[in-house]
Amino acid sequence: MKRKKKLPLLKREDRTCGECFACCYVLAIQDIPVGKVKPAGQDCPHLARESEHPCSIYAERPRTCVDYQCAWVREAGFGDVEHRPDKIGVLFTPRDNKWEVEPFAGPFTLIAHETRAGAYAEEAAANFMEHVAGHFIVLAFHGPKLDKCRFMGPANKILAVSEWCQEHGYSQPTGILKGATPSLDDQMRRRRSLV
Repeated sequence: MKRKKKLPLLKREDRTCGECFACCYVLAIQDIPVGKVKPAGQDCPHLARESEHPCSIYAERPRTCVDYQCAWVREAGFGDVEHRPDKIGVLFTPRDNKWEVEPFAGPFTLIAHETRAGAYAEEAAANFMEHVAGHFIVLAFHGPKLDKCRFMGPANKILAVSEWCQEHGYSQPTGILKGATPSLDDQMRRRRSLV
């Protein structure tokens, strides 16, 4: 029987975005300068992919961009270098759970978005998502409008969250997040209000 490579999850070291700007493509941002809105799944109008400095407004970028950290950067050991969002094709965003579900679901859920079409089906991404879902609840959004969601995680946590959702009138486990795929601004506002 062939053993699977054990993937590191939370070894501490400093992480920077490096050449990754997956969040500049994946996430919706409401407070872009000059009153523009950047929809999810489209390049930010200030992203210059081929430039030495990809963000043309980096010094004046929106507060939501300043505050945002994906799981790979925030957890400073969320996988190896090959698991960086631009390389693996999946951007994981930690999202604080509602206090009611924290005792059995953990302090946060991971929201996953593909950084390129079909990434979830690629072997490296599928293996890493399976590994991550062995530890955390993962909501993997997909579909052309990011309107479909796959709920993944340890069986005991999924069962507990599903039962809680039924008891509290939510039609599906994604109800713990109120609103399917929140914009980056909404996520940052919630995170700042918890601090």
